[in-house]
Amino acid sequence: SGIGRWIALAAVAGACLCGEAAQRTKVIAHGWDLLAVSPRQLLENAEALDELPIDGVIVNMRAKKFNGQSILRDDPWEFEAFEKLIPVYRELGKHRSLRHSFAGAWFCFWQWKRQHRIDWQDDAAWAKFAHNFGVLAKIVREGNLEGIAIDNEDYGGVRQFHRVKEDSLDYDALLKLARQRGREVFGAAYREKPDLKLLFFFLMGEKAGAYVRAENPLEKARAEGDLWQAFVNGALDVMPAEA
Repeated sequence: SGIGRWIALAAVAGACLCGEAAQRTKVIAHGWDLLAVSPRQLLENAEALDELPIDGVIVNMRAKKFNGQSILRDDPWEFEAFEKLIPVYRELGKHRSLRHSFAGAWFCFWQWKRQHRIDWQDDAAWAKFAHNFGVLAKIVREGNLEGIAIDNEDYGGVRQFHRVKEDSLDYDALLKLARQRGREVFGAAYREKPDLKLLFFFLMGEKAGAYVRAENPLEKARAEGDLWQAFVNGALDVMPAEA
């Protein structure tokens, strides 16, 4: 079934953008083997999963040509492509081990070449990404999923959330634009589900540890050309009180 091995992620307050701390730390199972199975396969193995001390999993959101692992670059998502899966998502929530499952979204997974990187000034590309993220939030709402889990690891090294030499804007201008893009992307999701929960693999970025240890974290981020924190600040700008 591909469900034998799993990695547990604690959805602790530091990694979860939500207004109130959870009453109890929840354990969300995640692994490439879990991502290789469909929601229906998760449901078929729900009783076995109920024997594990977990509260949910990260679900690979995939239907037709749309995939949560390529949501940044996909063609405009269509909610109708996922409609047949909505009852399956709802059934997952009836099992103890799947009750708090998150929809997976990868922001950098299918970017293996620099030309895959979205230009920060490309309004149409960012509008498409915001649309896709909004549709994902609607799927979460209709499927009674817990929220969206975001993996922002730069697998291909294309530095989507960093300033690169091809960027014509200076760092300060890009910081403002990255924050605007954050408002656009997360705003689209909150409009669909104002109480949306977000679980980040790297809330403060992949180099958060280096920034914490740095004498001047802001200067360290500037030296790295890091734009991720500005993007997340955009999410905070538009987060509703009920989120």
